[in-house]
Amino acid sequence: MYMASRALLDAVKSSHQAIACADVLDPFMHSRHTLEIVDGSFTVDYNATVRRQATLSVYDESGTLIPKVASDLLSPFTTRIQGFRGIQLPPGSPYPTPPDGAELLPQGVFKIAKLALAEQSSGSTGSGGGIGNSGQGASGSGGRLLALTLLDVSSQAQQNLADPVGIDGGTPVEQAIIILLRTVLPTMQFRFPTTGFTCPPLLITEVKNVWTEAQNLAISIGMDIMLDRNGVCILAPRMGAASTAFVWEFTEDENATSWSMNRALSSDMLPNVVVVVSTNSATPGVKGVAADMDPASPTYRYGPYGQNVETIKSDRITSSDQAQRAAQGLLARKLGTAEQVTFDAIPNPALDVGDTVVLTRRSMGLYGQRMIVSKITMPFLAFNPMNVTCQRSLFTREEDALALAGALTSFAPAALSNVPVVVST
Repeated sequence: MYMASRALLDAVKSSHQAIACADVLDPFMHSRHTLEIVDGSFTVDYNATVRRQATLSVYDESGTLIPKVASDLLSPFTTRIQGFRGIQLPPGSPYPTPPDGAELLPQGVFKIAKLALAEQSSGSTGSGGGIGNSGQGASGSGGRLLALTLLDVSSQAQQNLADPVGIDGGTPVEQAIIILLRTVLPTMQFRFPTTGFTCPPLLITEVKNVWTEAQNLAISIGMDIMLDRNGVCILAPRMGAASTAFVWEFTEDENATSWSMNRALSSDMLPNVVVVVSTNSATPGVKGVAADMDPASPTYRYGPYGQNVETIKSDRITSSDQAQRAAQGLLARKLGTAEQVTFDAIPNPALDVGDTVVLTRRSMGLYGQRMIVSKITMPFLAFNPMNVTCQRSLFTREEDALALAGALTSFAPAALSNVPVVVST
């Protein structure tokens, strides 16, 4: 869960005044303008290729927002947009609050993938969510509505290399990822832990997708890369391990904050054993094996489900420890699709993918079930619900769950305070 005040976390459980805004940034992350938003939403989806996306509708009465040159405010070529969602904290809170009572939490930094314009007839009205208006937008008089489709900056790395990239043997994996991504995104910022794993000699050719190759390097050590809410690239354990300490609870009592729940279970030949085998000539025969060994699990290796093995070969494995980490990460990710629950809820702008939550809905067969948040669609408008998707969790590595939480919230939990961090700007 993203860092938020106790006052906000208490307030979002009941009636409150929601606020939101979107700042226009230059390529160096300096704020240039705050947009007046009519409608929109922010989505973070752990299982999507581009994990953070957004759609925003902006009313432009004067036409000054229509881009004409690359330096204009909403130029798709140079502009970044950062979205925020929060609440206007009520007076008299027993907890410390900002001087103006407004607490806004970032929802992502985006590039403009598409901008579409439509003329508005005289007298048309929108409903926005800007600060101070609680969701009521501007009235038009023949202005223009700009529809923005936004993607996080990792989308720019979804391209092939212009020239081959060579990586020396012995290079730390986290440094190899930075080298690769900097070929197409020289201004990207990174916050990586020191993993202790190194690469074999690699030559990544022009036909390779940059982001896919960087992600494969992370997968080879049981980790993932993604952009956090502030546009920083993070390296964290693959989602799948849940923390025994949940961060939020969705109940069905008088304090219920969720509704319209749906649950789906699938046994579509999900592997419950993953074997990672090194094909690197320097480490012949090295492999790692991860299996679902929980007797209470429906996909227990020695249970009625039976054994379903998936073998993955990689030339990037240089040690048995690395192979084991890769196997554990892949197993957690693959079994995460065995059970999914979706529902609407009162928006909590601090909730994030990778958070462990508790779900209780007796009609759905859920009794204090711990699950991991895998997707959130956060509305811009105050009166729309948040849509959440959770997936089954594997209770294996508590430290992995803490590391993922720390990476997404920009701080290291106490249990990981001794882990060195690579910060590259």
